[in-house]
Amino acid sequence: IYHVWSKNKRYIYFFQKFDHRFYDIKIFAMFSICSTRKILDHYDTVAHVWDSAPNLIKFLKSKGLKVVLDVPIAPYTYVKRLHERGSASFLSCQNTILEMEMESYRLADVVLAPSDFVRDELVYAGVPPSKIEVVEFGVDYQTNSLKKVYTDSKNKIRFIFVGNVNKRKGVDLILSVWKSEDF
Repeated sequence: IYHVWSKNKRYIYFFQKFDHRFYDIKIFAMFSICSTRKILDHYDTVAHVWDSAPNLIKFLKSKGLKVVLDVPIAPYTYVKRLHERGSASFLSCQNTILEMEMESYRLADVVLAPSDFVRDELVYAGVPPSKIEVVEFGVDYQTNSLKKVYTDSKNKIRFIFVGNVNKRKGVDLILSVWKSEDF
């Protein structure tokens, strides 16, 4: 366990080198199966899944649901290629996760990708193009009030980061900004 301190802010990270992804998926699948087991008998619909959790997808399909798998980032086949080239060593590359992803792609009825890049990587990984739909992330900043500045009573801007704490998310960059005197 290690800590990063900055003025009145305290950041806590557990087990810096621990790759939690496998356990995240397994716990998410177990929780989802347990919490939906009773209600799914009353629905004839589509399940939207955001994790490559083959056991969860098998369960949902056994209940007669169509499964849409949302794949927000490039698959592990891409990470594996980066590792083979000697780059992106900070990204984890576990064969177990790769196998779970491939099984999930095979089981899903539709696979959603947020970009052409992710779609192309899914095709490279062996997902049939006919199974992939591109639905881009985004916000229409023209019609949204994103330009409003939010401040506290001391006229300071406050931020919170909610998400996976890893280099891919740019946490190292946000921490350096939060440490700066200008912030």
